[in-house]
Amino acid sequence: MMRKWLKRVAWAIGSLLVVLVLAGLVINYLGHRMLERELVAWRAIGGKTELADLFPADIPDDQNAAVLYRQALKLAQSLPDEQREIISSWRTADPQALADAVAAHSEVLRLIHEGAKRPDCNWWQPRPADMT
Repeated sequence: MMRKWLKRVAWAIGSLLVVLVLAGLVINYLGHRMLERELVAWRAIGGKTELADLFPADIPDDQNAAVLYRQALKLAQSLPDEQREIISSWRTADPQALADAVAAHSEVLRLIHEGAKRPDCNWWQPRPADMT
């Protein structure tokens, strides 16, 4: 009696699993078809569907402000902590100490100003290898 009941439960669970797997396959197939139709429609109006298409075109280094901004950031991080703290608290800092700290950062500021004059800025260049 107990074995017969266990066989029926096992059969019911197995049947339910088969039905669920088949339903998942059908839903996946229909979803794929719907997605493909939407992608075709999106491409027809000029939409971008590839990851590489989402990145801006490469910019020559002499026109890319990010090149100078990276240099400025690297240089700013190499300056003494006390100068960076004075600039961070510029509202309450001693005016002469602030002037000295800004003077010490003159190359950083020059790089930032030069970068601001460049026509484009692409931080993703060069692109990470897994996104090309």
